[in-house]
Amino acid sequence: MQGSRLIRIKNVEHDVTRKSASVILATVLAVLCAVSLASCGDECSVDCSDSEASKCCHSDDDCECGMHAEEGGCFFGNKKCVNTNNQCPDFCSGFSADYVIRCIDSLCQRVHR
Repeated sequence: MQGSRLIRIKNVEHDVTRKSASVILATVLAVLCAVSLASCGDECSVDCSDSEASKCCHSDDDCECGMHAEEGGCFFGNKKCVNTNNQCPDFCSGFSADYVIRCIDSLCQRVHR
């Protein structure tokens, strides 16, 4: 009787250990996912001197088209890097006015309407 009791106790300990490991693993994965999502939001830091960072965005409202604020020349990207007082209509909207600037995959992009 005592032998079977000992086996049950070992099985219980094994189950508890396995469940504890599963809980710890799930917690670690949840934390990693949360950190990953938070860093994605922070990933978009505007740097007008960097060609890709000058186009980062969170929404369409972040994107503008006009002259580059630092370098001059026609440019679309994050509104912090665009001088909207100087426009480039053919560049921004196209010759047929069929382009718009949208935030897609966290980058300002010029796309067909």
